Amino acid sequence: MLVRRNQVAKLLLYFCYVILGVAFIGGLILGFYSITFDAEYYDMYYSFSFSVTWDYWVKGALLAGLFLFFSELIEQMHIRNFGSEQIKNTPENPLTPEPGTKNESRFPISEQDRQSVYEFYAEKGEEVEDIVSTPVKDVCLVKIGGELRPVEVGDFKPIERSIKEYPELRQWYDQHQK
Repeated sequence: MLVRRNQVAKLLLYFCYVILGVAFIGGLILGFYSITFDAEYYDMYYSFSFSVTWDYWVKGALLAGLFLFFSELIEQMHIRNFGSEQIKNTPENPLTPEPGTKNESRFPISEQDRQSVYEFYAEKGEEVEDIVSTPVKDVCLVKIGGELRPVEVGDFKPIERSIKEYPELRQWYDQHQK
């Protein structure tokens, strides 16, 4: 199931579902009630026309795909501008590991993302001391000059965030990484 945090993206996604349903049912109904004209007897009768049904299904799928495209575009722009939703300590994403388990992140940072973080800060003229993966998906803590900075990875380029946006990560780092 697609998850949308932006209300406009949710609305467009619901329109997508409605359009698919209406096109499917409408295509069947209009296909069953297609009027055929018999020129020889000057008579009209109803018959099933698969071409009418198929026509409505294809048009509905294309229109729903357009709504889905704009929904995804708006959602990605929302994430780009406002950052991903802050993930709190939930059963799906625990910030504290279960008792008896090693203090490892559930979301390790890939080598490609690590390299992009090093390049991102090299362009700024800063040297990265350490990159720590966190229990929050696509967020790592970068240590520069003894200061921790949360960085969102996984996009086209890393996005540096304020530690105030992720206070739970500071607590998690102090408890589990020292």
